[in-house]
Order: sequence, then structure tokens, then C-alpha cells
Amino acid sequence: MSGGKLKETERIQGTGPGPQGAMVAQKAMDFRGSLRRLLGRMRPERTRTLAVLVLTVLSVLGTSIGPRVLGHATDLVFAGLIGGRLPEGVTKAEAVAGLRAEGDGKVADMVSAMDVVPGQGSTSMRSGWCC
Repeated sequence: MSGGKLKETERIQGTGPGPQGAMVAQKAMDFRGSLRRLLGRMRPERTRTLAVLVLTVLSVLGTSIGPRVLGHATDLVFAGLIGGRLPEGVTKAEAVAGLRAEGDGKVADMVSAMDVVPGQGSTSMRSGWCC
């Protein structure tokens, strides 16, 4: 290049058809100057570039936070469905003891680990609409 701003580092050996060894890898000797020139050329597109960067960050945040929010929502829905199936007017401990007495130890363990209010939740489970 003109002005001696770039220096040759090595020749790249080609493997396909065409002139072999025709490409020369070059390295910028003045990175800061090259960066300033690049940013100067990008000045007219500054708003669009900033918008792309902001949207990229929002996309990554959404991808990271979305599954967590969806997991909490699923837990709430499931707790409501289970709470609707438990007898109304009893405490959680009484409901767990009743499940164990019926031989539903796994369900009792699950209910004891959940934040559930017996008798409250989705009415669709009680009316037989779902599941």
C-alpha cells in the first residue's frame, strides 16, 4: 500500500485453483490511526450502528432472562393446579399428611416442597376440564 502503513507478514499458500501464493497477509502498523479512520468513515451510520449494538444487548438479555421468567411462571401455574386438587380448609401440613396416609408419598414430597395453598388455585382441575 502507499505510504508504508501496512507491512507484509507472510504469504498465504493457496490450495485451490488459481494463482498460488498470490495473496499477501498484511498487518496494520498503526492500529489507533486505522481505528480512527474506520470510525470516521462510519460516522454517517453512527445511529444505526448504536441501534444495532443496543438491540444486540437486549436480545442477549432476553435470551438469558426469558427461560428463568418462564420457569417461574410454570411453577406458579403448576402450584395453582395442584392447590386446586387439594382439599379446601386444611393446612399444607395436613394435606401432606393426608397424601402420605393414602399412600401417595411421591406426591406428598412434591407438595411439601412447593409453595401451594390447599383449595386455592385453578378451578379447572376441580371441575374436570383439564387433565
